Amino acid sequence: MPATSPSPDPSPPPIFRLGAVRLALLVVWFAASFGLCWFARDLPQQGAVAYAWAGQGVLIVFIVLVIANAVIFNRRDAAEAPEPDEAGRGA
Repeated sequence: MPATSPSPDPSPPPIFRLGAVRLALLVVWFAASFGLCWFARDLPQQGAVAYAWAGQGVLIVFIVLVIANAVIFNRRDAAEAPEPDEAGRGA
């Protein structure tokens, strides 16, 4: 009897499972980095607004993005972690 190979897993590889989340975080990063500065020229106090956002506001956006990325992907990793066996090692 010929050996049969196991059927391939139809789910995408783990790196692509949260692709939409990665894309959303990158869009927010791009908008905060480049979009705001592009439109800051049209604001009445363009120098002060662009400087304030670059110095403080965008930094806060980056910190929020890093925290969101860590929380989302840590939860995903915890959900996909193998159950430890009796010796305390992962499967």
